[in-house]
Amino acid sequence: LESLSHLSALTAVVLNISDDHLDRYDSIDHYAATKRLVYRHAAHCVINADDARTYPNGDETSEPYLAFSLNSDSDARFKTAMVGDALALTVDGESVLLASELSVPGLHNVANALAVMALLHPLNLPVEEVKAGLASFRGLSHRTELVINHRGVRWFNDSKGTNVDACIKAIEAMPGPVILIAGGQGKGTDFTPLRPVVIARVKALVLMGEDAPQLHRALAGTVDIYDVDSMPAAVARAHQLALPEDVVLLSPACASFDMFDNYMARGIAFRESVEQMAA
Repeated sequence: LESLSHLSALTAVVLNISDDHLDRYDSIDHYAATKRLVYRHAAHCVINADDARTYPNGDETSEPYLAFSLNSDSDARFKTAMVGDALALTVDGESVLLASELSVPGLHNVANALAVMALLHPLNLPVEEVKAGLASFRGLSHRTELVINHRGVRWFNDSKGTNVDACIKAIEAMPGPVILIAGGQGKGTDFTPLRPVVIARVKALVLMGEDAPQLHRALAGTVDIYDVDSMPAAVARAHQLALPEDVVLLSPACASFDMFDNYMARGIAFRESVEQMAA
């Protein structure tokens, strides 16, 4: 985005802004402004009405942008609403599909689906085609990907969770008590925002990688913390700790480059270690 000056997108979106890459940028505002470069020359801009830093000019204004929101009271055209006891995704007040019809878990994926609906809107696709596409999407590798259900323990690969906000959302999306495998290169991030969700949803932490000591200090006193030196060791420790109905989640909140070529290599190492454990 720093160097891409000639992209002319039909629609463009910044999904959200959260602390990331602060080893590269002067501030969170500098980082946000860089992400917003995706809007240059776009025919339609899609904004997150719940995050003013996603607006093309970086402040709160709504027109003429297409907006999505998880807040049913928002003025956004693409937002959630209750239909009976069920949460629905709506466009201009009309329900398109229920959140329960999405195959990928978590409110963050409801927001992603709303953003997709907004991105597609200029194409004037039939609503039923949009609904079918969203309902049939099974997710991508390394993004809250279910690897296996082994003896009642579900193992999820979220190696793409390379910052604190992504890790929080992955934990919140999990269907049971979480044993979290985290760590790597923190990119100058403050890990303390993890404390509330760790206290509420995590039963044990397994930490590895270059910035595991910083994670350990930031989360000390929350739950039991175990330090390991490799992915197989992390999986083995998590296997020792896990009980039926628990979830083991790899969501590192860190980049992978201290131990792996990229997040994909890290996710593959996790998957292979889990498959070997279950064999």
